[in-house]
Amino acid sequence: MTPPALTAAVLRVADPAADAEFYRRHLDAEITDGPRPGWVAVDTGWDTALLLAPGDADLPVYQDRWERQGVIPILRTWDIDAAVKRLDDAGVAWINRPFEYDMKGHALLGYFHDPAGQPIGLQQRMDDSVREEDLAALARLDGPAPAVTGIGWVIFQAADIVAARDFYAALGWRERRGTEGFGYMMAVDEIVTLQIAFRGRTQDPARDLAAEAVLGLLSGVDPDAVAAAGGTLADGPDGYRAFLDPEGHAWLFEGES
Repeated sequence: MTPPALTAAVLRVADPAADAEFYRRHLDAEITDGPRPGWVAVDTGWDTALLLAPGDADLPVYQDRWERQGVIPILRTWDIDAAVKRLDDAGVAWINRPFEYDMKGHALLGYFHDPAGQPIGLQQRMDDSVREEDLAALARLDGPAPAVTGIGWVIFQAADIVAARDFYAALGWRERRGTEGFGYMMAVDEIVTLQIAFRGRTQDPARDLAAEAVLGLLSGVDPDAVAAAGGTLADGPDGYRAFLDPEGHAWLFEGES
């Protein structure tokens, strides 16, 4: 079975053009028209994008990443110090300033609010990393590194991380590593990872997905496989289809109702 691929994170923002200008000026992203009227695409590289969709997600001001229950996209960078300086010069509000951690090699990881209040992650894995996805990303790098190279990770919290892991494994995302006390890292592809973290709570499956702050957009979704794994199919906003995992995390995909 060919697993679904992550193509974008859809962000609801009041002014897509203004938000896109932030990414162009401070992270060197290329800006194009999005796939729906009024949408703006922020090319993050390596076949991924942030799609800025008109709307008001009514986001809180997060004091810590763990306050966010839904998906957060995390951008890969090869020079986080330079990226942080540019973001500081832009006056961004940090949710968590970049902190160092060691897990199969060192990394620096931070989370910031973009101008619309959207939570965005920024991570650099260091040269001593032996993670398979980091080695694959390094092998893919060709020439000088741009400011960001793709959405390297998406993270969300789950109340039952084992059940969430099993659901995504049934869709073809294999487990890279993890424990019941920490959470699980699922291989979306050779370089993109879904992190299922603990501390989550079940979300209302009947909520209005058009008001969702962030939704992942996938290609190659097999609706029958989703249903067989225990997911729920639904009509998504803007002509997309959607599915929800057993805890209510929602993903968009192209498909017929």
